[in-house]
Amino acid sequence: MKKITQVLLLILVPFYSFSQITISSSATKKNKIEAEPYDSLSNFLGDDYKQYIGQKLYLLPKAESLKEYGYTDFFKDYKKSHFKDSNKFKCCDGFDSKYKPLQGKYFTVLDVIEDGSRYVFLHLEMDATGEKVYYKYNSNIEFLFPFLVLGFFEKQKEIFVGKQIILRPHYNAEFFDIDTGEKIKIAAQEYLTCTNITIEDEKYDEVLVLENKAKQKFFYRLDYRFLNTRRVFTKSEVDNYINRFGVDNWSVIYDEEVKIGFTKEMVKLALGQPEKINRSSYNEQWVYDNQYLYFEKGKLTAFN
Repeated sequence: MKKITQVLLLILVPFYSFSQITISSSATKKNKIEAEPYDSLSNFLGDDYKQYIGQKLYLLPKAESLKEYGYTDFFKDYKKSHFKDSNKFKCCDGFDSKYKPLQGKYFTVLDVIEDGSRYVFLHLEMDATGEKVYYKYNSNIEFLFPFLVLGFFEKQKEIFVGKQIILRPHYNAEFFDIDTGEKIKIAAQEYLTCTNITIEDEKYDEVLVLENKAKQKFFYRLDYRFLNTRRVFTKSEVDNYINRFGVDNWSVIYDEEVKIGFTKEMVKLALGQPEKINRSSYNEQWVYDNQYLYFEKGKLTAFN
């Protein structure tokens, strides 16, 4: 039986910053970065990193083959050299921070530092020890972000656990029973029940635990929900689309196809966001991997 590693969640306690009375010259004043409201719908926030302030982060474990390299981009002081071992937090596995003292730890984001480069730094406090550390955050590359935001995790549990969902098929996708290893076949638009959200213990991906009518359970990666062409829909979402677009149009959308008369929203549901949009005075051309779609007055009029 494959072990499921559950994420132990902490009670989310709002972070409050208490001012101290100091006297400073105007030349030393720093621009204060104010926290922005976090809607808990995204784990990686890109350029909206101010929303991380006050949030709790869980540092995800790594696959067995990657553990020896530790964690990168954790520093004692963001202003000092990022290449010196003496400035690396809990140095060192390879050239980076040690794996064991950091994996699975919880951090609170105290502040965000902008230093004028393309990077910003998340100023973190390790919950277990109170130690402070700076994480160099790249707002352009999601797969480098090693954390799971607990607010996001809780929101996904609210959306999915106990709910019925359907999956769009993947090319060469295969699913296996968690208990027996038996291959599971999923029919098109078959409703499944989400019984849990967890972290699987091989690649340490966040996954939905899904169950079919035969009570077979399997893992499905949560991040497939957020692909350009969505692959996961709740029953309430499907019911809404059927009510608005009709059952026949929904079936076309589910099959990742389009037809004349589709609105832009319907096309995006079917094919995702276009690679490029070319506009003229009378129509729009949407480009999808050498497929061209043409809109007039918001409706699809032609495609190849």
